[in-house]
Amino acid sequence: MLLNLYRLLFWGKLHLAKKALSLKWDVAAAIALEMRGREENRRLPGINKDVDNLLEIVTRRLIELPTKEDLKEEEVERNAEIEAECAQAERSPQLQEMRADYFRLEAYFQGVARNEQQSAAALVRARQFVADPVPLKDPDIGRLEKKYKQLRRGNWKKIADRQSFRLDLNQANFGLIVSLVSTLFLLSGYLYNRFLYGSLGINVADFFTLTDYLTASIEQIRFAATGGALAILGMFFGLRSASRRSGFDASETERRSTSLLLAGAGLLGGVFALVAYLEDSPSWPNSLFFPSILVAIVLVKDAAQRFFVQREIALFSLVFVATYCIYLAAAVGTEILELKAGVRKVPRATAFHFSAVIGMNSPSTLLVGGNGTYLFFYDTSIRKVFVVPRSSVEYAAISKE
Repeated sequence: MLLNLYRLLFWGKLHLAKKALSLKWDVAAAIALEMRGREENRRLPGINKDVDNLLEIVTRRLIELPTKEDLKEEEVERNAEIEAECAQAERSPQLQEMRADYFRLEAYFQGVARNEQQSAAALVRARQFVADPVPLKDPDIGRLEKKYKQLRRGNWKKIADRQSFRLDLNQANFGLIVSLVSTLFLLSGYLYNRFLYGSLGINVADFFTLTDYLTASIEQIRFAATGGALAILGMFFGLRSASRRSGFDASETERRSTSLLLAGAGLLGGVFALVAYLEDSPSWPNSLFFPSILVAIVLVKDAAQRFFVQREIALFSLVFVATYCIYLAAAVGTEILELKAGVRKVPRATAFHFSAVIGMNSPSTLLVGGNGTYLFFYDTSIRKVFVVPRSSVEYAAISKE
């Protein structure tokens, strides 16, 4: 039993020693991040190589580690700048305390390894930065780990907030957005009627006027409104999220999340669409709407960042157009299939009383829609369209189904 207890204590000590060794490098990273956060023009690691190299050299000098071979030449060239950074760090009580914590962790690690001489030497070095460094005990490792995790998270957030994307609603940008939204809003009526009535063999140019298209655009404002809302959200949250990343993790994280999102959305959309199609459901185009939107947002976000200078305007425009087109296609496609299947919830011709005798009193005849002059009916049994002047309708008895 004593042997088992000894083993337990040994493995516990070994675990703490490994944690202390790892925590040493966390402290070194926290020192570099603290110095990075003190300058307003410095951004997260991986974005400016000159700043990254400078802070790495300074950090290694502060914790008395030799400079890496590939940075020695730069250390000589930028010696004055490095000395200035070191002098500024030595005047900071917080950085001095962090340097002392680094050597206290070194002393603890060497003590666990039974290197008493090296442990004492590390504690002497810690005394150069604080007046009376207390040797670390086992419970102190967990407390230091929590302390530096919070410190690094706070500095990271401060720098990320400083470099994060903010909307620039100047007159030029606002004008471009309004122009795009207005154009597609006015096209909504024409496109909706063109595809819906065109699928039934009706040439809208023969029956619709500009006023009819404008009226239909107001009725179908949902397409432009949804596109605009998703475009604003995509532009703000997409670019803000990307701007808050470091240069080291941005590409890897983005590739991973893009691949997962594309695969998940494609698989989910394919399954729903396949099930709906096999069940002969006329609503299967709607099952592709949300997965298609997700895929489109990911693709256009990447395109906006790679190929456009004004990426915020490009992202808004691309997301808006993609959402508009996908929503319009899904909605009109579903309405066409529901209409031809006879399951669309619209009034039937039997609800209308006409002044003249019209041969479409079948219950299978559905109201497709209308404009200022005509009403359009579709007989699902004989697949025939009836165009009736509004003036021939005396009254309609429509009840909620």
